[in-house]
Amino acid sequence: MAVILLGTLACQAPTPPTATDRQRFEEPEPNCLEEFESSKLDDALTRCNAQVRSNPGVIAPLNDRALVLSLSGQHDLACADVETALDLLRRTVPASSSSKINDPMLRHELEVRQATCRQRRTIEAND
Repeated sequence: MAVILLGTLACQAPTPPTATDRQRFEEPEPNCLEEFESSKLDDALTRCNAQVRSNPGVIAPLNDRALVLSLSGQHDLACADVETALDLLRRTVPASSSSKINDPMLRHELEVRQATCRQRRTIEAND
């Protein structure tokens, strides 16, 4: 009987993502980079900080803030945002998922930033 039950459970379709999972991938409005000017990084960072605070657990604002932090030379903070965003991404949707909420461009962008962070740490360790 237990074998039949286990076999039945194994054949069930995966549970669809919850609304919370879908929300992790939505870009809050307005986007904190909407009025981005490279000469006004402090303004962009203020907007991104507000987005991250008002949208906890949402990946896009962390990704956007990581970009602004990198541009402003705050690499350690940027890398922390990248790690947090990737952790949320991994916990929400496996890399192999074909789910509509699995944004391959977002995943790729975060992975490239993560590689940059690793390279930076390696260079700093060798200095």
